Amino acid sequence: MKKSNIILKSFVWVKLCWFLLLFFIFLISGEHFCGKIENFERVNHMRSDC
Repeated sequence: MKKSNIILKSFVWVKLCWFLLLFFIFLISGEHFCGKIENFERVNHMRSDC
């Protein structure tokens, strides 16, 4: 019973760490995200801002 409990806790921690990592990446690249989408659609680097 204790072993499965430890596995469950570690699984929750891994999910939490992944969520924080993705959130951090989203915050960093959030400003350039619209520009990247526009560059991908138009294939030009004229507009790099939202």
